[in-house]
Amino acid sequence: MNGPMPFLQVLPYQTSMNPKYVAPIAVLIGMVVVLRIYLTWKETRKTATKKQKAPVRGEVPHSTQVQETVSSKELKAVSKLFSFTAEQSEFFAKICKKKNIIHPAQFIQDKAAVDALFTSLLHELEVAAASRESERQKTLVFFIREAIDNRRKAGELISSTRALKTGIGFSMTVESGEQYQSAVTENSTEGIQCLIPRDLFGNELRLPIRSQLELFFTGAGGQSYRCKTKILQYRSHRTGTHFLLAHTDSVTALPNRKHDRKSIQVECTFCHVTVANVVNGKKTEHKFFPSKKTYPGLIHDISAGGCSISVSEQLPIGEYLQIQCILMPGNTDTIIGKVVRITGEVGTGDLNMHIQFAKMPRVTMNRIYSIIYHREGTR
Repeated sequence: MNGPMPFLQVLPYQTSMNPKYVAPIAVLIGMVVVLRIYLTWKETRKTATKKQKAPVRGEVPHSTQVQETVSSKELKAVSKLFSFTAEQSEFFAKICKKKNIIHPAQFIQDKAAVDALFTSLLHELEVAAASRESERQKTLVFFIREAIDNRRKAGELISSTRALKTGIGFSMTVESGEQYQSAVTENSTEGIQCLIPRDLFGNELRLPIRSQLELFFTGAGGQSYRCKTKILQYRSHRTGTHFLLAHTDSVTALPNRKHDRKSIQVECTFCHVTVANVVNGKKTEHKFFPSKKTYPGLIHDISAGGCSISVSEQLPIGEYLQIQCILMPGNTDTIIGKVVRITGEVGTGDLNMHIQFAKMPRVTMNRIYSIIYHREGTR
């Protein structure tokens, strides 16, 4: 073809989308991209945190440890239960914090754990340099230990004769003041059935119905009790005649010996002491002046509150005395006490003075506690 080329018209490219929708779509795409980036970053951070918190086998990272605190509510309950003084309560709280005892009320119920704790505490104090403060802390340890032991021995107190077990023995005081021994043969809702005691001539003691009696008996843990009751009736039994006593819900627990006693054999000397009151400003102090005349004796039992001494010469009841002895090798101990009771007679070889301690150095008291708790060699 030699003729002219046909007209060729070039048209511009036209999209099928309306231009007014381009901007919103671009914004939407941008938001999706930003959201995706944010989610990826968050997931990466979460994974990194988990790796950081994951403990190494056999090791607890310090940064993730949660340190529990000692229960203040349980500390108060324990202090109230054992009648701790303010000083003892504060010291016990420090022990719990130091030894990480979070629940002291639960801890004290574990006898083995309590024994191990106090053994450890005393060992720490004994290996430390001797000082007034270490002796003070040692005394507090013994006081707290003793309070816990005494409460454990008492157990649950009896408040009613309905709790008496068959076979338990008791002493009873009749209206004339005479005392007799008997035992429970049966305890029922009707009352306490008991053996009729016999007098010095072997005759059954026949008291009138409704006669008033005072009973004394010992329960679990050595806790002593007393109560008043009356005779309801007599009953024939295959083992003899029994009487039935009325129940009472007014059983009274008697004070127990505050301090445990330990049987020992320690020679001592003692002498009479004159007591003088010396006024020093607003304070009145007791001064003790021992006599030069001394007597030999043998301490055969001891506690933190007193002792018993076998003697050949006695001091009057109510008199003060000074005792010197060696409780542990290498240490001479001096104790001031008061004669509260005397048993036996002069010349029989069985004369004993029972002493209530009045004054002693703290270190001596700690030695006595060490003897009671079988901790030999304590300084």
